[in-house]
Amino acid sequence: MSLLPLHYDCDRSAERFAVTDAHASLLAAIQQARSTPSTQDLPVLVCGPPRSGKTHFGNWWQHHDALRGQPARVWDITPQQWETALTDDGAAKTLIATLDQWKTPARHQRLILAPISLAHLVGGADIAPSPLPRWPELRSRLLTLPHGSMPAADDALCMAVARKVARDRGLDVEAQPFQGFVEVLVRNTRRRIDAIEDRVIAFHAFAQERSLSPSTHSFAAYARATAVASDCR
Repeated sequence: MSLLPLHYDCDRSAERFAVTDAHASLLAAIQQARSTPSTQDLPVLVCGPPRSGKTHFGNWWQHHDALRGQPARVWDITPQQWETALTDDGAAKTLIATLDQWKTPARHQRLILAPISLAHLVGGADIAPSPLPRWPELRSRLLTLPHGSMPAADDALCMAVARKVARDRGLDVEAQPFQGFVEVLVRNTRRRIDAIEDRVIAFHAFAQERSLSPSTHSFAAYARATAVASDCR
């Protein structure tokens, strides 16, 4: 029986986002769209499967532009909205109408976050066992926008995220007895940003519930937290 809940609310605020080299291609795509006359007034489509970090990235991007005095808007299409639009005619019309509104040229910067992989979008293959009646129409609308993709959650990105979430909560994972904690956690957790964040938050909550400081955590607490991470693979 686990001592920790398997899910915690994760802080998706801009300050919590860890920007790494893995985001270089996505940021370059956004910058290119901004600097190209034919696309500079269009929103940029950011693709990524559900729970790949799109919402957190969108919050960071919007906050980053606001600090530079550039108004920005983000439309985060939820997985439920997307799935319903693919099969329900009324929902599809609503989504397509909103897409057309967002495609109207505007001076402020805009991102559209879509819960689909870029490979599916560009490849055009059906994303379900049976044909989706509204998929071709939605795809054609989206392909008219400049686009980029959320990076794959490789080990380097996952470890950077884990270290940042730990630092933000006052956990020194580079000091004893936690040296190696991040590596163990990443090795035993699904390669998804939300899963990595959840595991660090779970470990932090475990410590707080027992009123332990980072310097006095026992190895048993450490082992218990990583065991919970293993349960969530």
